[in-house]
Amino acid sequence: MNKRTLLVPLVGLGLALSYASLPSDAPTTQSESAHCEHAKGVATTVVPASSFQTELARKEAQIEARKKRAQESTSWIDWETVALLEAERARLTGDYESYVRAEAALDQAFAVAPKGVGPFESRVFLNLRLHRLARVEADLQSMESAAVLTQSDRNRIRGFRADVAYYSGDLAAASELYSQAVDENPGVRSIASLARLAWKTGDFAEAETLLARATVFADKGSKADRAWLKLMHGLMKLDQNRLDEALAFYEQGLEIQPGYWLLEEHIAEVYLLKGDEQRALSMYEDLVERTNSPEFMDQIASIWRDRGNSSEFERWRDRARDIHLEHLRIVPEAAAGHALDHFLELEDDRQRALELALANHSTRPGGEAQEKLISAYLLNGETEQARVVAEQMITSGWKTADAMALASLTHELGGNVKRAKREANEAIALADDAMERVSWLRDSML
Repeated sequence: MNKRTLLVPLVGLGLALSYASLPSDAPTTQSESAHCEHAKGVATTVVPASSFQTELARKEAQIEARKKRAQESTSWIDWETVALLEAERARLTGDYESYVRAEAALDQAFAVAPKGVGPFESRVFLNLRLHRLARVEADLQSMESAAVLTQSDRNRIRGFRADVAYYSGDLAAASELYSQAVDENPGVRSIASLARLAWKTGDFAEAETLLARATVFADKGSKADRAWLKLMHGLMKLDQNRLDEALAFYEQGLEIQPGYWLLEEHIAEVYLLKGDEQRALSMYEDLVERTNSPEFMDQIASIWRDRGNSSEFERWRDRARDIHLEHLRIVPEAAAGHALDHFLELEDDRQRALELALANHSTRPGGEAQEKLISAYLLNGETEQARVVAEQMITSGWKTADAMALASLTHELGGNVKRAKREANEAIALADDAMERVSWLRDSML
């Protein structure tokens, strides 16, 4: 089993309202940060374990108060605020029903707003948050048609388009838009987004240079910005299998922002990769108590499976599966990638894994989704389809250690030994354990 958690690098989107994600797949992007600055009145929070219940109670009280105010007023802005608070509650609790309520509140906001006016930007944010890329452009055009469009508005619109390009696999367009943002409006998020693109296309030296530049801006900014940048830097080191360096960045982030559970989750991941299963298990159990995240239950299940305890493995696997399936029912686009990880690694239903991989790829056909689709194709013995996706992925410029290892495996299975060896060498140059990461796939196919 691949013990590397897939929660953040494809984290996905999650920071405009908070510095923790719906469990998603990517570090937070420039546009989400800009929206966070734009959506004034909705504070973002990072909650220490000791104050979780207190913060949840405070958040729910805010929602009820704002909802009552919205029901008694004719302002669409009150309903927009309800939506943003519900999205923040979803981040805090892992309760996907909050996203449903957030969407309903936005619908109500548009219902009471004058024609051509309304929370277009918040709906863009929510659709990006839920991986509904196809719904974004129409609202961006509505934003552009506003009677008064400031430079700040244009910057945020460009950031949203850059994020859509990135998650759609159009890395050339994403690079152009992120570069424009850095040239015209440099800041932590714009520079970090360009750094992430360099990282994901195999240019670690450029990514390091950009992260150093982003750090200069972050040191003048908020604690949340500084902690988030430590998280991102740690994730890049993890991708290179530089575990001690990754752990150092995560711990530095926690010193800045105690209780940032995405940092804690990745610390647990490093402990697991370094062989300290008991310490990782204790941390994952604590995280489950605070977030009820099925991704952490998946990690607990894998630990018990590796220990040979089938009853505990099945208990945690089944508990996680039930929540994944419920999330798929509520917000299928956002949940598909996480449910896919579960079915790829913990279940025997390979066809279901392929169905989820195809659904995930259809909503955001970028490199991260392509990596998962290749894995699902290989598990189902569809080597040629896996090879085709791998070709598309490499051609787009996506070049992570996992991507190159998967490409190598598809060519090995297809009999192209020379190319398989070349891609394996490229994968190992990016991370010395790259080929070990796909060994579970090879073993599963035997």
